[in-house]
Amino acid sequence: KASLAARGSAVRLFPGEALNFKKGRWYFGFNKTKRQRVKDGTEFVMNLANTVESWQTFVDGRPRFAPLAYVVNGEGRAPREEMGQLDESKWDVGDDGTPMDPVQAITVCPIRHKGKTDLHHITLGSVSSRIAFDNLLGDWLDQYEANPGKLPVVRLLEAEERQTRDGKMSYLVPAFEIVGWEKITT
Repeated sequence: KASLAARGSAVRLFPGEALNFKKGRWYFGFNKTKRQRVKDGTEFVMNLANTVESWQTFVDGRPRFAPLAYVVNGEGRAPREEMGQLDESKWDVGDDGTPMDPVQAITVCPIRHKGKTDLHHITLGSVSSRIAFDNLLGDWLDQYEANPGKLPVVRLLEAEERQTRDGKMSYLVPAFEIVGWEKITT
């Protein structure tokens, strides 16, 4: 029997709209014409204990996922090979002329705007956004025991510009800051 994740678009896996980081800015939604910009400084309550990671690809324009793994359990993603699409000669080619893997690592966390009840989720697909999120997870773990029964309130900070090791390219890295804690409500 196929898991919910393996069925992909047959079931809505994540709540509400997706908050994602694209070219140094935060947006709700993926569609370029419909997405809404989210300002730096916006605060979200994040349920970091329910963060999952997986592999994502698209089949007929619809997302497909490998089985989801909870980050706090240390499960780790399934092997990349389980998603197929391993023949690099069939991959699209990027601006730099190298093949682009159609299967991407993603991290997803349930969120809601501070002071509101509608659930959404943050989707982190780029390496830089996942590194920034790993740093946030470290901060959360450092403060978690001092805040039992609470979820962190996280502020989106202005993206930082960084250089590649060879100095030939710059890229933007998102940043997060825990600014408070809210009691878990049901």
